Amino acid sequence: NLLVTVPLDFLYREESIYTRARQGNILAAAYRGVLIGFVGFNLLLYRDATFPSFGHVGLYTPVIVLLYLLAVRSLYRYEKAQVSEYVEDRAELYPDTSLQQAVQGYVVAAAAVVAAGIWLPFVAKDLARAMAWEQSFVATLFVAAITSAPEIVVTVAALRMGVVDLAIGNLFGSNLFDIAILAIDDLAYLPGPLFADVSIAHTASAFSAMMMSGLAVVGLVLRPPSRVFRTVSWISLLLLVVYLLNTLFLYL
Repeated sequence: NLLVTVPLDFLYREESIYTRARQGNILAAAYRGVLIGFVGFNLLLYRDATFPSFGHVGLYTPVIVLLYLLAVRSLYRYEKAQVSEYVEDRAELYPDTSLQQAVQGYVVAAAAVVAAGIWLPFVAKDLARAMAWEQSFVATLFVAAITSAPEIVVTVAALRMGVVDLAIGNLFGSNLFDIAILAIDDLAYLPGPLFADVSIAHTASAFSAMMMSGLAVVGLVLRPPSRVFRTVSWISLLLLVVYLLNTLFLYL
């Protein structure tokens, strides 16, 4: 998901996107790094199938849930005042849109995403088989890109509205929720702890994501104003490099 900040940085021509983002986004980026690091660590631990678990559920699942709840609580308390101001300002821009209309539109859009999501794993599995690719490669490159499409639309729309914090916050928030879904997956996977049966290649993706989170924190703290050849900041360029190297590793 953080790769989306690269085109976002390019599209925002006024200045580097990191110079406009609030410092509160650092908290979300930091929690993201902690959660992904914890997942990567447990991917290594559970290569040994004898590692303790609660029945078919890994010991990591309740910790992931607790860390996610802690992150949400911390972010809520930190951003409460700013979010309230934002909602009040944006509500005035759409006086003809009722709450019921907004909820109905949200439900319809969510239903379309869910329907596509149910079908997507079957297509991805067939693609991996037809191309003789590793499933981890297809999942990391293609499935992740497709499932990130709604986030890209929301992020670009927020950028066009001039709400840079919403654009960046959407990326970090979705990352936190994506990691929390692993706990649900682990509960639903009955043969045993989920991490014991997944490819070890996902560990590389986890640690690459950690590096990308670290780069995002650096960008939010340093706020680099310059761009490389008037395209994107050096932070965005490094994010792209890490992503491409991870993709190359999975493909090879």
